[in-house]
Amino acid sequence: MNYTEQKYREQTASEEKIAKYRDVGALLRDDGIQAVIISTPSAFHAELAKQAIASGKHVILENRWRSPYTMRKKLCECQNSIK
Repeated sequence: MNYTEQKYREQTASEEKIAKYRDVGALLRDDGIQAVIISTPSAFHAELAKQAIASGKHVILENRWRSPYTMRKKLCECQNSIK
């Protein structure tokens, strides 16, 4: 059990498992997944967030986002286009 899963269980008293994927495509195709936590190096945040948003997932970035304004704006536009 990793740190994130341990904290989740402590805070929710839940025995549910947190799904973990090594293949982004499989995660994005999984209809049972409603939200993703992106905890990769910052250089990968924008592309992974864009893919997740386009797949209809809620996105949580694991740290303060340092991407340029234009990239943040594009991700917001991507989100708005699927509503």
